[in-house]
Amino acid sequence: MTLLISSMSSAYFPEYGAIMLAIVIATLPMIIIFFTLQNYFVQGMTGSLKQ
Repeated sequence: MTLLISSMSSAYFPEYGAIMLAIVIATLPMIIIFFTLQNYFVQGMTGSLKQ
């Protein structure tokens, strides 16, 4: 995905709107997954500290 995003920018006239849209599309699934599984993530972090 990062290779695709870096190939979108040309040397002289980068299209910043298209690059930003590609970055948002690339990061949005990870943000959604994190917020839906946030409880399990925090439980795993605090469970390892209770010992």
